[in-house]
Amino acid sequence: MKRIYILLLLSFVCFGCSTKTKQPHLSAKEREEIKLQNEEDNKITPDLFPQTSKAMHDFNMNLIYALKPALDEYKQQKFSVVHKGVVNFLHNLQEPMNAGNAFLQLDFKSGLKTVLRFAINSTAGMFGFMDAAGAIGIKRDPRDFGQTLGVWGVPMGGFFVMPVYAQTTTRDLVGKIVDTTFNPINSVFGWAAGLFIDVTQASMSIYESYDFVIATNETSIDSYETFKTMYLQNREKKINEYCLFCKQSSNNKENNSPNNMSSDYDFDME
Repeated sequence: MKRIYILLLLSFVCFGCSTKTKQPHLSAKEREEIKLQNEEDNKITPDLFPQTSKAMHDFNMNLIYALKPALDEYKQQKFSVVHKGVVNFLHNLQEPMNAGNAFLQLDFKSGLKTVLRFAINSTAGMFGFMDAAGAIGIKRDPRDFGQTLGVWGVPMGGFFVMPVYAQTTTRDLVGKIVDTTFNPINSVFGWAAGLFIDVTQASMSIYESYDFVIATNETSIDSYETFKTMYLQNREKKINEYCLFCKQSSNNKENNSPNNMSSDYDFDME
């Protein structure tokens, strides 16, 4: 397992840039439909740096393809129990921030449940390696400060793509910075430990989703726009459930829209 983990970390630095993302041929009609849809979406959340973001999207896809052999080998080693334990442990480390953001969103019921979940999993769950709280019906409810800002009516701002971190908006990036800065884990264990945890979370997130990402990339007419739409819909879906002052936007299309797609996917582990 140590060898696989080293492969993962090395792949973040030395990945095969020659790997190309696969895109189906676009007809003139399909290109026009995508252009019209993009113009409509950009009225709500403008694409700040489209050329740079598309280059970063290709970078991230190449990274996924470069990691795939190591990820496949990791999967074949059948470390499912160990893997699940590590994921549970990482999720448990995020519970204080989940609870804090739930309270900031005035969802006191969820906040109290998350505090209770953290207490149970940190004790009966062996420091979080076992989801003892989930076994008795206390389900995980991930929250973040970007979502908190959205719940209080702060608009998404502009959309862009970052290397490895993937899709984000100006509001969500500010939220990520706040979550990282005020995460009590960093105060308790130090910034080096916090950085190691973040890298491990990123590795686990890629492992959990790489099959889906590759399949979507290879079957989408325009994978950049597909992942962009999915990200924005996913974020809006999370926010609208608890929104206090914001309005429904056109990103939240009716289910009968021809371009509507599932928004359940998110690059983040959360």
